[in-house]
Amino acid sequence: KASTGWKPIDEIFELEAPTTPKTPLLAKENQVSKDLQPLAQEARKYKSAEEFVNDNFVKVFHGTDSLSKETIETSGRLKPNTFLTTEQAEAEAYAGNIFTGEGFSRKSNVIESYVPKNQLSPSSARRMSPPGGPFTGQNYTTKAETPLLTKSQLTDLWERANKKKW
Repeated sequence: KASTGWKPIDEIFELEAPTTPKTPLLAKENQVSKDLQPLAQEARKYKSAEEFVNDNFVKVFHGTDSLSKETIETSGRLKPNTFLTTEQAEAEAYAGNIFTGEGFSRKSNVIESYVPKNQLSPSSARRMSPPGGPFTGQNYTTKAETPLLTKSQLTDLWERANKKKW
């Protein structure tokens, strides 16, 4: 079965070597795990999950080939220096122009994720320019290995940190 890229928030971070069991992000006993206490503490400063997500994360897209997309989604992580853009169309254009060794792939493979603002560096990489004009979204690279996060996972974290979900 193909991976959808979505993982329960309890499985996002591996805090030890990959050969050891994963450490859950959210404890099962009505609390946030010890390793996420700093993020949970930050979440408690906000009156809503929407505000928490908007102030701390950037919704980004990564265009790639199908093999790399599968690898990224299976691992649940973006590697350091992964190119990201805030404009889905730019990621789509890039993904549609991947050279595979046998020619250019035409299948679009775009990954959407929410990345902590402090894990992004502005990118000066050459941008793609479609026939309709240049893209205008922000481009970034990841500073370190970064988990793939969905808005629903971040909302879940906020709700648990604020004891609104149990």
